[in-house]
Amino acid sequence: KVLEIKPDFNDYFSALKIALTQADSGDSQAARKTLREVAPRLGPISRLYFPAFEAQVVESSGDLLAAGEGYRQTVRQLGSAGQTAASSV
Repeated sequence: KVLEIKPDFNDYFSALKIALTQADSGDSQAARKTLREVAPRLGPISRLYFPAFEAQVVESSGDLLAAGEGYRQTVRQLGSAGQTAASSV
């Protein structure tokens, strides 16, 4: 419902979460499609985290090596952006 009213809510993080839900339910094709559709619209911060979302979808299909590379890419991007400490929220 949120995406119907305001698709860019929370910089499309809701759409990314929907992709993870699709992957968890076994529909990795739908999850990949959702990621492809939302990727061009992401803001700069969300783009830093995007490889982690891709990695989770890939991991759910069983490709652990590719998923690991996606997680490593996320860490590299966050480090390059100066995001080197965990949030204290």
